[in-house]
Amino acid sequence: MNILIVNENYTRGGLETNLYTQYEAMKNKNNFYFAMGRYKSNLTFDDSKIYEGFHFTPTVTINEFCEDVNRLVEIIKKEKIDVVHAHPFYSVFQAVFAAKLTNTPIAYTLHGVASFNFPYKVNDIILYQAMLESEIDKIFGVSNLCVSA
Repeated sequence: MNILIVNENYTRGGLETNLYTQYEAMKNKNNFYFAMGRYKSNLTFDDSKIYEGFHFTPTVTINEFCEDVNRLVEIIKKEKIDVVHAHPFYSVFQAVFAAKLTNTPIAYTLHGVASFNFPYKVNDIILYQAMLESEIDKIFGVSNLCVSA
């Protein structure tokens, strides 16, 4: 299976540790590719499978957003991606659009309370809620805070 991991930044912290743990556990049976806004890590990945320089920010322009979506679509097609796995925060928007444009299933992992409250503009909050409810195929939670009662 070819999996595209989409994330804003990969530096150091719990989210990065979680991604690396998944990667290490599954890399012998799956091909992982990474689309990152910014990548800087001491953890070892195959650098040829890392795509950087996306505009995954709350201040992205319409042109930058479209560039990111088009670039993700190109990666999905080129690498024959079977599933897109998105993570917080703003990168989820471009990931969902690219997955839907290519009819690729999309999974999303919630990493705690910040996964729910990162959108700070009303339009972002509405779009995020709509995506969670209808556009994401599978949602995972790595914290008890993400599990509904």
